[in-house]
Amino acid sequence: MANLRVATTDAEHFYRVGALGLRALQDRGFGAERFGANAAARWKAFSGELTDSHRLELLLRDGAAMYPLAFAARSVFALSGLADDEPFGPQWVSLAPIQAGAILREAEGVTHGASVSARELLRAVADAWSLKVVEPEALLLASIKAASRVVVAGAGAVVAIATHMSERNDCDFGDQILLVSEQPGVRQLAGIAAAITGSRKTVRCVQANAAAADAVALGFDRATTELVSLDAATAEATAARSLARELGA
Repeated sequence: MANLRVATTDAEHFYRVGALGLRALQDRGFGAERFGANAAARWKAFSGELTDSHRLELLLRDGAAMYPLAFAARSVFALSGLADDEPFGPQWVSLAPIQAGAILREAEGVTHGASVSARELLRAVADAWSLKVVEPEALLLASIKAASRVVVAGAGAVVAIATHMSERNDCDFGDQILLVSEQPGVRQLAGIAAAITGSRKTVRCVQANAAAADAVALGFDRATTELVSLDAATAEATAARSLARELGA
C-alpha cells in the first residue's frame, strides 16, 4: 500500500513545478507541444467531461514516462508500493479543478523560451518550493567533466552542477549524478535539471540511510567526487560524503 500522506501545499508545489517544467521543455525544444493554441484546441476536442485537474495530471503522466523524478509523484515523494510505470497510484488525491486551472494558466503565460538560463529556471523551481539555495564555489566545479561521477546533496549543489553541465556539450546530468536527498522539492529540482539540460536519463536518487549497495543497484557503481552545498541537511551531507568514499572517490 502506497503511503500518500502528502501535504496539500507540497502537492501544489509539485504540480506547479511540473507544469512549469513541461513548459520549459517545450520552449527549449526538448518536449512535445503541451501548451499554446494548438494544444488547447486538441484538449477541447478531446476533453468532454474532463476537467483541468484531469488535463494537468495527464500532462504530468506524459512527462513522467521520460523523467519520473521531475513529473511523477511516486518518485518526487518517494511513495512506496507503486509500480515503476505508475506516476500517481489509485489513492493519490489530485488538485481541485480551480487550482489546476490556475496552474495551467500560469504555465500558458510563461513564454521565455531558451533565453532563460538553466540557473534561472532552476532558481525559479527552488523558489516555488521555498528551498534555500547556497551554491558551492565555482572552483569546486572546475574538475567535473564528462567522465565524472558525482554524489550530490543540497539544492545549491543541484543548481550549480546542472548549470555547469548545461554549459558543456560532453556532460549528462541525469547519467553522472547520484542525488542524496530526503526532500521532495530537491528531488524534483534534480529531475527538472536533468530534463532542461537535455539529458535522456533520469537522475538516480537515494535517501540519507542508503548504503553503497543501494547506489550500485541503481547502476551508479563508482564515484569520482562529491558536491555538497551548505543548504543540505546534516544527514544528507554525511551520507553523500560517505557514499562517495565507498564508491571510490
